[in-house]
Amino acid sequence: MLAANPAIEFVDAAIADICGNLRGKRIAAADAPKLFEAGMQIPLSLHLMDVRGEMMNPSGRGYTDGDPDGTAWPIAGTVMEIWGAEPPRAQVLTSLRDQHGAALSYDPRAILERVAKRFDELQLTRSRRMNSNLIS
Repeated sequence: MLAANPAIEFVDAAIADICGNLRGKRIAAADAPKLFEAGMQIPLSLHLMDVRGEMMNPSGRGYTDGDPDGTAWPIAGTVMEIWGAEPPRAQVLTSLRDQHGAALSYDPRAILERVAKRFDELQLTRSRRMNSNLIS
């Protein structure tokens, strides 16, 4: 994507916290390939900030445990140019993993994956729910 858009100067590596706020780092476009090779170090407590961006140290995560870093990895298919940005930028969504590469239990994406898996197990789909709503 960057090769096809040489005017892009930066890539915003973004991750959503538990409140839905995007957080992350801005990386020079020339350094962006490193993000895909080694990920990006960012505090594991990032998801647990409150809506004001303050750490409340839930369950001893944050300043009590030394606020260790995890690695945020790009999510396939999410790189896109940010229209109208000055200077020209692209954005990629990332997923934070612990030091062993496992998804965090409190990562909003991991939570959604667990819910979607449970819906699959229960054979719940959007169309089935819509049809049952029409019947009741």
